[in-house]
Amino acid sequence: MSRFSRRRRAARAGRRIGATPGSLGPVGGAGPSTIRVMRYDATTLEESDRLEGNGRGRRVTWVDVIGIGSADVVRAIGERYGLHPLALEDVMHPHQRPKIEEYPDCLYVVARVPQEREGALDIEQLSMFIGADFVITFQEREGDAWDPVRERLRQAKGRIRGEGASYLAYALLDACVDAMFPLVEAYDQRLEAFEETVFASPAHELAPAIHSIDRDLTAIRRAVLPLREAVSRLIREELPLIERGVVLYLRDCQDHLSQIVDIVEAQRELVRALREAHSAALELRSGEAMKVLTIIATIFIPLSFIAGVYGMNFDREASPLSMPELGWAYGYPSVLGLMAALALGMLVYFRHRRWL
Repeated sequence: MSRFSRRRRAARAGRRIGATPGSLGPVGGAGPSTIRVMRYDATTLEESDRLEGNGRGRRVTWVDVIGIGSADVVRAIGERYGLHPLALEDVMHPHQRPKIEEYPDCLYVVARVPQEREGALDIEQLSMFIGADFVITFQEREGDAWDPVRERLRQAKGRIRGEGASYLAYALLDACVDAMFPLVEAYDQRLEAFEETVFASPAHELAPAIHSIDRDLTAIRRAVLPLREAVSRLIREELPLIERGVVLYLRDCQDHLSQIVDIVEAQRELVRALREAHSAALELRSGEAMKVLTIIATIFIPLSFIAGVYGMNFDREASPLSMPELGWAYGYPSVLGLMAALALGMLVYFRHRRWL
């Protein structure tokens, strides 16, 4: 079982059957929560690790929560910004399907972000609340693709510091999507290597490796397709919290997601072709081995017959018909020569029929 599957089972095991809707409980395997806060407008930027602070005069507040193991922290953020308890419950129970939910004062966005951790595929749930002047993000673990966004905020690059909360939400989603391209391109390289190996030396050990890639690509597809649908909803519906100017940028994000879907679909087709080619190559090798063994057995059948006949040891004195050649001086080498000539003749015949 993969690490991702174990973590998913642990999270599902943490669900409390029959609990009150909106109640927050511990998440199995989740780390403690830490907070990063960035408050900014076009001219100023303030960073801290506390929720306290006066946001007056600043257009946007970004609260980034790393780790969802502290229910008290999640509850305090929800109370401060008026987040719905049902949405907070989804935050505390990861492995939700990517979606968009509209609440009176905010939008709740769930995304599943595939990434590589310690040489293995890991799919992390990202929960995002978009308000009129705030964006709140919840990550399961440390390590994200948002460092470029943070640097743009710190250095006032581009238009991000002069835009509202919905543009920040777009920038965060776009950074996650852009980080998917190196991941899926790495699978291209692995598949190319497998393609060469399948036809050069189709070992049985390749089958689990091909299956592992197929499983990873299926997981990526399950994460990206619903996310594309969610972004399409942000574009299609006139949501009050999404500025119209941001819709143009969301279309570009949707286009990138479509490209990733196309790449993954092409890779899955290649995986299916490799699996079939691998099976065919193994069957061909088995067939070649069986053909060689069959030819060897066929050659030895008449040789075994001759050896069996001359191994019966009839008494020559009892009858002149009882293998008189047993007393011949050249009997033994003649029989060996007959057997060699017979074997050679069969090999020539097999070669003539193109069985060899």
